Amino acid sequence: MKGKGIRVIGSGLSLEVDGERLIISRGSHAIREVSISEISRVILESKGVSISSNAIDLMLRHGIEFIVMRKGRFVGKLSPMKKEVPVNIKLAQYEVMNNMLGLELAKAFVIGKLQNQSDLLTSLVKGGHNREEVLDCAESIRSLIPTVNEINGSPETVKGRILSIEREADETYWSSIASVIPDWVGFDGRKCEEPEDPINLSLNFLYGTLLSEVQLVLESTGFEPFLGFLHVPDSRRAALAEDFMMEFRQPVVDRAVLSLVKEMRDFTRNNRLKPRARKRLLDTYEDMMNMKVIFKGRYLPIRQHMILQARRLASVVMGKSGAYDPFRVHW
Repeated sequence: MKGKGIRVIGSGLSLEVDGERLIISRGSHAIREVSISEISRVILESKGVSISSNAIDLMLRHGIEFIVMRKGRFVGKLSPMKKEVPVNIKLAQYEVMNNMLGLELAKAFVIGKLQNQSDLLTSLVKGGHNREEVLDCAESIRSLIPTVNEINGSPETVKGRILSIEREADETYWSSIASVIPDWVGFDGRKCEEPEDPINLSLNFLYGTLLSEVQLVLESTGFEPFLGFLHVPDSRRAALAEDFMMEFRQPVVDRAVLSLVKEMRDFTRNNRLKPRARKRLLDTYEDMMNMKVIFKGRYLPIRQHMILQARRLASVVMGKSGAYDPFRVHW
């Protein structure tokens, strides 16, 4: 994917063009001008934004997707007409969903998550949280990895056991995170349903953002995002996207949220994120996605690594490559 993503946040804005440049304006004042050659996609995050037909035409002619999101969730998109469809990837995906390769991929996704959870906890200690229990939790999570590798049985048994180990690791991980968070934040563990503290609200918001981006990456690679190798296929959720995003949760979302803890006193109102908090979270999310790190000997932004990981996954599914190595960053 070329260039960078442009996020449009704020009602009253307009998207227009001048030659080969996309212009974001408020009234007669141009806020930002970007060459179309520097853009990979445009993401609309706010209501009350107007876009000219010329802007839509320019984006589609240059292969740029126009994506609409609300509160971190994918709503829809305008995409250029596809000239070809990688049907062979989808066919291979269907073939391996419940065979041995599919189960090995399910294990790899969870192992990637466990590795990154352990690494993040270890980095917290390096960053000044000198607590022996945090290191103990990191080691406890790391010790689960061989157990995942050793799971055998029917697809249902293997997947059930993998998910059970993932839940065990999550309990350890989030209790450890809670131990280093200031009491005033009100975070005492992970809560997906109706959270009230700014950390859980922020995590929910950015996990939704990450899931949407992962879904788009998988679709553009040629996968069917709703058919997963670990999570049960469901018409209402992108199961493969939930699988694939596991290895990017800690390097992108968790690090973004934890880096903003000191700013969270004024993040919420009536148990909801304020608009400026959402913008701050999205800006930090973009910083993390654009951060260059080394993986498989290549120094690239995490977003580019994600795209390459999707291609590597496709290569493994189609039998062109061996084992799949989950994304991992040594901080």
